[in-house]
Amino acid sequence: MIFTYLLVEGTHDAAFAGRILRHAGLNPIRLAEQVDAFWSPLIKLPFPHRGDLLKRMPVPYFYQNNDVSVAIHVVGGDGSFADTLQESLAVLPITRLAAVGILLDADSEKAPSVRFDELRATLLAYIPVWPNQPGAVAEGPLRTGVFVLPDNTSHGTLEDLLLESAALSWPETLPLARDFVANAQATLTGADLRELRRPAGVKKATVACIGTLLRPGKSIQASIDDNGWLAIHSPRQQNLQTFLNRLIGR
Repeated sequence: MIFTYLLVEGTHDAAFAGRILRHAGLNPIRLAEQVDAFWSPLIKLPFPHRGDLLKRMPVPYFYQNNDVSVAIHVVGGDGSFADTLQESLAVLPITRLAAVGILLDADSEKAPSVRFDELRATLLAYIPVWPNQPGAVAEGPLRTGVFVLPDNTSHGTLEDLLLESAALSWPETLPLARDFVANAQATLTGADLRELRRPAGVKKATVACIGTLLRPGKSIQASIDDNGWLAIHSPRQQNLQTFLNRLIGR
């Protein structure tokens, strides 16, 4: 079995990476008994995590076929990548890992190349070989790589890719969602506008509107899992698919 460990910032990133893995022929694993024993140290965790009853247990999402097993670990922010990697490598036999990859958003004022360089500097303490540029994959024996969403060069987040998909899958619905968010911006005030005013706030709200229409009452992750958010002909999404396929050795 070929084992790949992928770290991502948020649950939406995990869901979208999972869609790409499903497209590559890997299946989501729901039952602990079906997860390869290699990943057991990442599953057997004490509850509640760090004493917080409301915190989701930091167990990865798993995708697998007869040859490849992938764990997608949500770290909750770029500052946690190195810490999570350190904790996982302390309990996983690194010699059996085929690849380690990271999906990072470019939603700060720093250029994607700067965020990549800063993160890479922290990762070198735990794995000594990483590519010199985002989007590339360093060949093994341990493959490594960092993809800075949406395309390794532009400021943005996963939502930029999702909105490209929405324009193809729901061309009539996307303008309605954008109009709704714009009208909300004009009517909401004070603290109610706090999240919309964030750098990716409007894009996240627009994606959420469409997701809610497609899967009322469910999370955006559910819509990413089920609906047409994967645009295989989008050049930027193709770049991400190529990165993940190279990482897992497909």
